[in-house]
This record gives sequence, C-alpha cells and structure tokens, in this order.
Amino acid sequence: MRPLFAEHLGEQRDRLWAALGALVANLENTGTLLGMLQNLGRRHAGYGALPEHYPAVGASLLTTLEHYAGDSWTPEAAASWAAVYSVISRTMTEAMAQVSPPAPAP
Repeated sequence: MRPLFAEHLGEQRDRLWAALGALVANLENTGTLLGMLQNLGRRHAGYGALPEHYPAVGASLLTTLEHYAGDSWTPEAAASWAAVYSVISRTMTEAMAQVSPPAPAP
C-alpha cells in the first residue's frame, strides 16, 4: 500500500490526525460526520485505495492508539474505537463504491 501515500509520511500523518480530530469533534453531528466520511471515501477511491485495504489500516490505527494511550487503553476503549473504525470504514467503502472506476488506459 506504500505507493498510495505521499513520499513524505509526515504530511500524511498530519492529515490523518486532523481527520481523526475532525471526526471525533463531530461525533454528535451525524450529518456532518457522514458527509465527511463519504467525501473521504470518494477521495480515497481516487488515490487508488481499495476496500480490502481498510482492515490493515484499522489494525494499524488501533495498535497505534493503544501504544500511545498507554494505561488509558482499556478493553472498553479498544471496543469503542473498533466500533468507530467499523463505521468509518463501512461508510467510506460504501462511498468508494459509488465512484465510477477510472477508464482503462488506451
């Protein structure tokens, strides 16, 4: 999956954390949250992301959150984040499916 990311991962990391922050900030605003996730899904389709990439990304994200949360990472926190990521990935992949596939090269 490395070719899907910018050469300098620092920029990608900053975008990821900004997106996660925006999603968390909008947990109570369902319409905004769904719109953000659908837009992200459509954009990721354009980058070449595939639905089968999402489980690996989710596992990496949850492992990273666990690492940095330290003792704050409880079974409840793990279950909550897993549930949130399930909604995120499902919403994004559904939006990806609505994007027309790119035309084959001539």
